[in-house]
Amino acid sequence: MAERPDGEVEVALVHRPRYNDWSLPKGKAETDEHLLACALREVQEETGYDARAGRHLGTSRYLAWIWLFSSTQSTTAFSGGFR
Repeated sequence: MAERPDGEVEVALVHRPRYNDWSLPKGKAETDEHLLACALREVQEETGYDARAGRHLGTSRYLAWIWLFSSTQSTTAFSGGFR
């Protein structure tokens, strides 16, 4: 996200063809990688832009869909839910 001089906020989104949706650049930190360094690296990798940190504009969270499997002698049951 970037704040323009007029106070408006611009958001970089990444199109994911596999899911045909749009998402914020995100990823996983490498071993011992600081979270801010991870964020800047992920923005560069996914958008091609060299980002720099500014003031905190907000926090985003993603829901994870989890499938829980349990098996008995004759049946297999599963349920899904958000975490």
